[in-house]
Amino acid sequence: MVLTAWLWFLFSLFISATNDIVVKSLGSHLPGFEVSFFRFFWAAFSLALLYPKTISIESWKANHKVHITRAALLCVGMGLWSSFLPRIPLSQAMIINLSIPVLSLIFGRFLLKENITTRQYLGTFMSLSGMLLTVNWQAAPLSSPIIGLFISACFFSLCDILNKISAKESLVSSLFFTALYSSLFSLLIVWQNLQVPSYSDLAFTALLGVNGNLMFYGMLKAFQTLKVSQVAPLKYFEFFLATFLGWIFFQEHPSLVVFCAASLVLIGSAVALDTGTWRKKETRTCVST
Repeated sequence: MVLTAWLWFLFSLFISATNDIVVKSLGSHLPGFEVSFFRFFWAAFSLALLYPKTISIESWKANHKVHITRAALLCVGMGLWSSFLPRIPLSQAMIINLSIPVLSLIFGRFLLKENITTRQYLGTFMSLSGMLLTVNWQAAPLSSPIIGLFISACFFSLCDILNKISAKESLVSSLFFTALYSSLFSLLIVWQNLQVPSYSDLAFTALLGVNGNLMFYGMLKAFQTLKVSQVAPLKYFEFFLATFLGWIFFQEHPSLVVFCAASLVLIGSAVALDTGTWRKKETRTCVST
């Protein structure tokens, strides 16, 4: 069960990294919230097209407050991310995005009353230190893109906490109504500055929508099995994916510092996974059955 949850979460990270490549390209000539609007629109449209009978009105009535709250968090978070991502290197953006596990640990402790071990805190902050080593603070101070992406990371972290609370909800209904509300919220924000996209832009935003559903599905499947604090450290592996993809698509060459920091990140992630605790829990479960 633990391995399955990890695989689902790693799958969502891979989809997220590939989506960032598309967002970085589209955001160079389209407003960020417009990219976000089309992304959520195509996500809702594809679900309605493929699973019309699975979408439950009863689920909407019972969970509409969760849908609206999640949609508001995603709308602001994704809109800010799409707006500021094209303005800085992808690897640096991932450094800001990877503050999400630290925020998830804190929010999980205070909002969900989860027990966070010292080992998990140590491993998470060790990994975050490795991420910070890659930032050139002299060449890239705390400028507005970095602040905007950090605020976006805060909204994504709160959304992760909300996903944990609503993990038992019907997945298709949850994805559809969240995407529907998010597209409406994004449209309200970008309405005055809406630009006419090209056919290729529409195709890429449709890809974002479908991939977004797959990513969100993987996250929900992972949170059904494990606590947020147990899955969150795996988020750091997205940094390596983003660095590699940034090198392939945007010729962003990582420095030696990036590879040195990678060792610290791997060690910290291994420490934060706290597998010994899970093995004890699984042993007790097998004995009791």
